[in-house]
Amino acid sequence: MSQNKKANNISLGEFLSKCGFKFLERNKIYKDSWQKMSLNALTSFVVGKAERIQAMAQNGCEYDKIVDDIEDIVCYCYMIYAKLQQNNEENEKIFYFNTSGGE
Repeated sequence: MSQNKKANNISLGEFLSKCGFKFLERNKIYKDSWQKMSLNALTSFVVGKAERIQAMAQNGCEYDKIVDDIEDIVCYCYMIYAKLQQNNEENEKIFYFNTSGGE
């Protein structure tokens, strides 16, 4: 294991704290724009990031770049959680699906 990877070995609490700070920093830039996004859009971001992580790992991308995307997923998951809580309190429909059978 490289020295860089050893330096990044942190506890779950430290990792989640780091993700929280990342979320707050990005929220300063993008404001509450995520609150205007649908849950489907946010969950699509999670899936897209996970697929990108897999491709990056297979292609030997830098460790730090992969970790950055993992942190992004945690931030998106928090956004989804916050929207679910808000929707639950407002008793709104949570997800919208195309039920017509076609694309």
